[in-house]
Amino acid sequence: MRNSLIILGSGGSLGVPVVGCSCKVCHSSSEKNKRLRSSVFLKIQGKNILIDPGPDVRLQCLKAGIDHLDGVILTHVHHDHAAGVDELRVFPLFREGKFPFLLSEFSHEELVRRFHYIQKNFVFQPLKEMKGETEFLGINIRFFTYHQLGIPVLGLRFGNVAYVTDIKYYTDEIIEDLQGLDFLIISAIRKENPSPAHLLIPEALDLINKIAPKHTYLTHLSHEVEHEEINEELPSNIELGYDGLEICFV
Repeated sequence: MRNSLIILGSGGSLGVPVVGCSCKVCHSSSEKNKRLRSSVFLKIQGKNILIDPGPDVRLQCLKAGIDHLDGVILTHVHHDHAAGVDELRVFPLFREGKFPFLLSEFSHEELVRRFHYIQKNFVFQPLKEMKGETEFLGINIRFFTYHQLGIPVLGLRFGNVAYVTDIKYYTDEIIEDLQGLDFLIISAIRKENPSPAHLLIPEALDLINKIAPKHTYLTHLSHEVEHEEINEELPSNIELGYDGLEICFV
């Protein structure tokens, strides 16, 4: 069965172009320099799964032609990854039963507080452990937890593909969890100017070298990243992700 992961949004929390910015990337005509907030669409074992319904999720679904979802996974509750939960109310209208939603226990408690009025639309599957394996929609998912600015974030692995967003600090145990990958999608905010919340591209390259996946795509990119310029500087097995990129895997 053909599986794929589509990057719906490859941008940081402000998106690209940034409102009011006059930099060359924000005024670029290249479609690869136009980035909605970070989100991916997973088509696996015949299931359609959205990972991270951020503030651009309605537009992302329309652009990608997504008219059916089987479930949603949330990595964490920061606004740029969770603000579009309300937009998901439309999907249960076209299916029987409640909508499956996988997330950490912390994220579940926070979403119930923020979006108390839509609980009737979803059946939540909170992960009580910080690390392990779970079954979601019949799919085996490995997960582990790291923290960004005090908020727990889920790293996700589907067989030999992993999605690791909003990571700054990590342990050797996480590196071990990510061994043997065909594809790694990981966040890297920009090349310079250290961030308290995100890896810089050189820092991400260091982590990637420790994990040694066959191929890596960088995401969660700021307007300080010009696609062609930075792509030319990267090793041959590492590329910048972009909105609409589809990665096929088995």
